[in-house]
Amino acid sequence: MMMSTLVHGDVKRRGEEAEKKNKNPIQVPEVRAVGANFIAGGRVEVELVAVVGTLRRVEFVIRDQPQFGSLSEVRPHPRDNNKAFIIYTHQGKDAPTADHFTYACRVDGGPFSAPGRATLTGQKFDPILKVRSQPMFNRIFAGGQIESKVMVENVGAAAFDGKLNWEAPFFGPPDLQVAPGQKLEFVVAFRPDKAGHYRWELPLQTNQDAESVLQFYGDSIPALTVSPGRMFLKWESETRERSAILTLANGRPDMMDVKLRLPKRLQGGDVVTIKPQGREDVRLWLAATDVAEFSEELVIEAAGVTERVLITAEAQPAQLRLVTPTDKWLNFGSVKQREEVEREFTIANHGGQDLLTTLALRPPFAVEELGQTIRLEPGQERRFLVKLDTRAAGKFDVNLEISGASQKAVIKMEAVVTAVALPGAAKAGPAKPNTVRPSVAEASRPKTETSLERPSVAAVSPQMPKAKAPPVAGGSGNPPPLDRKGLVSAMLAMRGMRVDKLEVNPNLEQVNEIQAHGMTQSSLILSWPQTKVKPASWRVEAASNGMKPEENLIVKFWQPISNWSPAEGGDADKISVNVNALRPGLQYEFRVVGVDQEGKVSEPSPSIMVSTLPAWRVPAWVWRVLVAGALGMVFYILFRVRRGDFEFEHKLGI
Repeated sequence: MMMSTLVHGDVKRRGEEAEKKNKNPIQVPEVRAVGANFIAGGRVEVELVAVVGTLRRVEFVIRDQPQFGSLSEVRPHPRDNNKAFIIYTHQGKDAPTADHFTYACRVDGGPFSAPGRATLTGQKFDPILKVRSQPMFNRIFAGGQIESKVMVENVGAAAFDGKLNWEAPFFGPPDLQVAPGQKLEFVVAFRPDKAGHYRWELPLQTNQDAESVLQFYGDSIPALTVSPGRMFLKWESETRERSAILTLANGRPDMMDVKLRLPKRLQGGDVVTIKPQGREDVRLWLAATDVAEFSEELVIEAAGVTERVLITAEAQPAQLRLVTPTDKWLNFGSVKQREEVEREFTIANHGGQDLLTTLALRPPFAVEELGQTIRLEPGQERRFLVKLDTRAAGKFDVNLEISGASQKAVIKMEAVVTAVALPGAAKAGPAKPNTVRPSVAEASRPKTETSLERPSVAAVSPQMPKAKAPPVAGGSGNPPPLDRKGLVSAMLAMRGMRVDKLEVNPNLEQVNEIQAHGMTQSSLILSWPQTKVKPASWRVEAASNGMKPEENLIVKFWQPISNWSPAEGGDADKISVNVNALRPGLQYEFRVVGVDQEGKVSEPSPSIMVSTLPAWRVPAWVWRVLVAGALGMVFYILFRVRRGDFEFEHKLGI
C-alpha cells in the first residue's frame, strides 16, 4: 500500500513539472533586416525590429560594429517591446557613404537570435552649377579682343569652389566660388591671334548635364584674306606648265603691300599691291621643264599677319616627243633588190611620269618591238632602227605611227626598190613545142616557187586525157581554210579574255600549279607553292560564263572572289587559303594571280577544276525499308481484322 502511494506521488510530481514547462516555453526570437539613409558627416536614428511570440521586453545587442561610423547605446522603444532605437554617426564627408552593422536579440535571458543586417546608405551634398546666360561675341579682326558676360547659378546644397582651365583664344577668371543659391556674373574675353571660326566648350562640373557647360563661339577676320588655303597646280596642255590662281583680298581702308616668300621651283610675283577693300589674283606656276612632283609651303606676310598656303602638284604627265627626224620624214631613197638599208628615229619622254607607247608599221618596213608596249621613264630617250625588206620591187609610201599618253606621232617613210637581173639568166623567147618527151626523172623533179628556171612547155601527146581523180575527203592537196572565228569563239569560251599587258608586272612570277584538298559541302582549301618574288597580296579568281550579245559569243569571265581567308597550318613553302560560302555538289574553276602595290598583276596561273561534296540525302534503301514496313503494318492490321480480333459496335439512330 505504501509502495503504490510513493509511485503515485512521483508520477503526479512529474506531471506538474511538465505542465509548468508547457506553460513557460523557451522563446527564440528573430530580427529583421533594416536600413537607413544619412547625409555624409551627419547622424541618423536606426530602428531595430524583432519578431517574437510574446509581449515581453526584447533585449537587443550589437554583433558587428560599422566601419565608417559609430553607434550609440540602444534605447528601448517607448511603445513597442519588440523594437529599439540606436543612433549612427558618420565619420565625415571624405569617408565612404556605404556602411552596415549587425545586431541580435533575446527574451528573458534566453538564447540570442541569428544576427540581422542594418544597411546604411549615405549621400553627399554637392554643388550644382547652372549656366543662365551664355557668352556672345561679335566678329572682330585677328589680334583684337572682345568681352562678354556670363551668369551662373548654384542650385545645389553645397558651395562651389573650383578652378577653370581656359584655352586660347578664350580667357576668363582662373577660379570660381559660388555659394548655394547664389547667382554670379563674370566676364570672359575672346582674343584670337589668327582668323577663323572658333568653337569651344568648358564644362563647369563633371558628370553634369548640358546646362553646366559654357559654350563659346567666335569669328575673326584678318586684314588680309588668302584663298584658297591649299593649292593644287593643274597641268595646262597649251603652255605645258602646271599653274593655279591665288586670290588676295584687302579688308582694310588703305593700300596694302603683300610679300610672297616663294619656295624653290615655284614662279610668280614677290610683292603684290592691293587697293583698299580690293582683291588681286596672283598666278603661280612651275616651269615647263620642271616635270617632277612638287609639294612646298608658301609664306604670305602683310599688315602683321602671316599666312601659309600648302602648294602641291603631281608629276607632269608623260609627253611623247619625236627627237629625230625633226621633219618627221624618213627617205630610204632608191635601192636595189636584196640590198640592206636601215634608218633610225629617236623618241623621248619629256614628262614626269612613265610613258607607255606602241609602234605600228606596215611591210615592207620593219622595226624592233613592233606591236609591243614600250616603257620610257621620265627624261629617257630611245633610238629605234627601221629596216626595209627589199625582196620585192616597187615604190613604197608607209606611215609609222607612234602612240602613247593620248598622243600620236607620225613619221612618213618612202622608198623605191628597183628590180635587178640575175647573172647568167637568158632572155625568154617564144614558146615552141618540144618533140622530145621529158624523162621520168625530169617529170618527177619538184618545182619550187623559188626556182629561177622557166618551166619548159611539154610536147603534145596523142594520148587521151586521164580522168580526174575523185575529190578526197578533207579537201585536195591544199589544206582547207581555217575557221578563225570559230577558233576565237572556242578560245574565249575555254580560257576567257587575256589579261591586258599594261596591267601585267613582268617581275612577278607566275604560279605554275594549284592544288585543292579538304573539300566539304561549302568550302575547300587551295594551295600553291611560294614564289621567289613575293607579291604584295594574292587574288583568287573564279570563272563564270557570260554572253556578249554584240558578237553572239560565249565568253569565260574571271571574277575576283572575296569569300576566302588564309588557312591555318600547312607547309611553310606553300600558300594555303580557305574558300568558303560554296554550294554543295557544284563544280568550280579557280586560278590565282599575284598583285603588287601598284595594282598590277602577274600572269594568271593554270586553272583548276574542283567540285564540292554533294549535299546529304536520305539513302534509297531507307525509303524502301520505310515503305515495306508501312505496307507490312497495313497487311497485319487487315489480317487481325479478318480473324476477328477487333470488335466494332454500330449504333443506328432511329
